[in-house]
Amino acid sequence: MISPDGAPAWAKPRTRINNTMVKALARAFRWRKLMETGVYATVEEIAAAEKINTSYVSRILRLALLAPSQREFSRLMLAINRAWN
Repeated sequence: MISPDGAPAWAKPRTRINNTMVKALARAFRWRKLMETGVYATVEEIAAAEKINTSYVSRILRLALLAPSQREFSRLMLAINRAWN
């Protein structure tokens, strides 16, 4: 294998980001914030506003309660910010 001067002969594999999971987590945190600030009081209100099933909102909201390690969490939040910007 030939590499440019000063570059390692092997490259670390790129981290693959699951965009579906990132979007689901972003929704979970967004909906949790909307509930905490009083914009919506119930899962049913969120479901009606988003025009989606109440069951789906409930399942996605549970993702906001995950407790990942600090390193994974910061990497995840970076991906979430990129998804929403």
